[in-house]
Amino acid sequence: MPTKSVNNDRTVFSPSHACRHLSPLIFFLLLTGSLLAAYSNTLQSPFIFDDVPNIVDNVFIRMDAFSWENIRNVLTAQHPNSRRNLVYLSFALNYLWDGYQPFTYHLVNILIHIGCSLLLLLFFYKTLKSPKLKDKYGAAAFPLAWAAALLWGLHPLQINAVTYIVQRMTAMALLFALISLISWLYGREYAIRKLYAQMLFFYCISFLFWNLSMMCKEHTVILPLLIILHELLLLRDRPLKISRWWIFLGMICAAALFLLMLPFLKSILAAYRHRDFTLWERLMTQGRVLWHYVSLFYFPLPDRFVLLHDYPVSHSLIRPLTTLCSFLGWSAIVMTACFRRKTWPVSAWTTAWFLAAHLIESTIIPLEIIFEHRMYLPSVAISLGTVLIFYDAALQKTDNFCIFLSIFCLFLLCSGYATWQRNADFRSRVDLYRADLEKYPDSRRMRHNLALELNRGGDTAEGGAILEKLSREYPEDIPVQQSYFLFLAIIKKNMTGAETVYQHVKKLLKEDKFRHYTDAKYVYQMARFFHDRGLHKRALFLVNYLMTYQKNADLLFLQGRCHIGRGDWHSALDSFRKAWEKEPESQAIMYWFAQSLIQTGEKEKGCALLQKSAQGSSDKRAAARSMQLFTQVCKDPDKVP
Repeated sequence: MPTKSVNNDRTVFSPSHACRHLSPLIFFLLLTGSLLAAYSNTLQSPFIFDDVPNIVDNVFIRMDAFSWENIRNVLTAQHPNSRRNLVYLSFALNYLWDGYQPFTYHLVNILIHIGCSLLLLLFFYKTLKSPKLKDKYGAAAFPLAWAAALLWGLHPLQINAVTYIVQRMTAMALLFALISLISWLYGREYAIRKLYAQMLFFYCISFLFWNLSMMCKEHTVILPLLIILHELLLLRDRPLKISRWWIFLGMICAAALFLLMLPFLKSILAAYRHRDFTLWERLMTQGRVLWHYVSLFYFPLPDRFVLLHDYPVSHSLIRPLTTLCSFLGWSAIVMTACFRRKTWPVSAWTTAWFLAAHLIESTIIPLEIIFEHRMYLPSVAISLGTVLIFYDAALQKTDNFCIFLSIFCLFLLCSGYATWQRNADFRSRVDLYRADLEKYPDSRRMRHNLALELNRGGDTAEGGAILEKLSREYPEDIPVQQSYFLFLAIIKKNMTGAETVYQHVKKLLKEDKFRHYTDAKYVYQMARFFHDRGLHKRALFLVNYLMTYQKNADLLFLQGRCHIGRGDWHSALDSFRKAWEKEPESQAIMYWFAQSLIQTGEKEKGCALLQKSAQGSSDKRAAARSMQLFTQVCKDPDKVP
């Protein structure tokens, strides 16, 4: 039975006595076992969406042996997102372990998620045992921290960061961020005790892991702000005195930061030209999106969770009217948190952490409107805040403490069930797309993805019918038209119909109906199709069109291959040289660049490059071809292929 204590002539209850005889190991096992059970049905789920370019088609993670040289090659390679190479190293170790078996990738993701949950338990516990909070929560610090960590870990909001393999970037970023936060808490304790050597050690550890977290995903750059909010709103036991000099210094720092960010702001604004929404529309929409995130947390019904939301954009403050309502609601919440921060510190901290954690991904950067994995870091505050507020309310109603506890356990069970149920949708790509299409039946993107997967799986009747209908409904949608073109050309062998679709796509490009962010990869795939079939003139037209927007290594490489197909080795040499400058470690680029050098009379340089390509380890096929050509040509001074 919970113990009683007297506080202001009022009897309050504490659950500490009920947990006193339970070993912490029991709590750890319960937490770990619950998470393993909730995610056990995802271990055979296939690779989906961005898993393919980042893992399956990424030659730079194909590590064939564990060595420092191979680790260095992975960390320095030009991955699809080269700022997150630490995560790609983890993918490379997965590949070394078991190739492309999804089981091992999912297992590592689940273990990372369990690690995050256990670190959260420690972070919450250290917070609740701090001098300011220990009088109120110290006796029940461990069970409260455990409940908050379990609530966070079991919640279906975390599915996309765990079951969607490539979002290991989000999970690893939080893993290192939590180590940084915990190290800061230890350093803070030593600072209070004036043990400065230990303080400096833990602060250095905190700084190191903060940087490691940013090498996994950049949104954790906000961590210092979260530390400041944690300190000011939860931990500091004396009011902060802000003089006008501090205000003046803050204004100078803000101005300096703005000047430093100005070049990035220009590139951000330029990126919106490739989006189908403006900066202002995104900002207006995010108010509604944040409320949607909150509703997902408190109403975790399996049918509400989607991998790709087809979320309507706000075009003005009153279109839809919920845009204005959402901003009024957030304004009221923020003002209340500011004015009641002393009497309601937990609520103020929860609000501040939640909004601050969304500053990177839910403000001006031209990302997709909504993704559930963006709640992985912000939901940390909601989990602890909910448990503490719920606990405070329970203590005010001592006669109904068991009822409060039962309600909380029921919510945990519902969250765990929702996680298991939603994870079942990931058992195959078709099942996932069908499940999400039920939630957004008019979604063009969902229908398109389903059609492509059906065709891939051999159900070309249904897949083709969906693509044909989409091509009629969206005649200016280049991804849809390209997919229908490939369906007609490759599956139906209807070259007459495919030619009509190609001419239509060509017309759309000339009429500037092209949207770079969404259409580029589909136009590139069409160019690859023509190149592979020897239609190099058509492929060059598409490649050159894409290069008016971006000259990346893949485009330059394909351009060079097309020039070779037309017998123009000098133009090919120029293309491969530019591609090599962008990706100097790519063995495939080195191979063709070397061959172009040899064909244009620079045999010595070409042979040196072939030798370098043959010694590489990331692309075995390119290495073998390079060695073969080197043996055939470079060892015979008079021979040219």
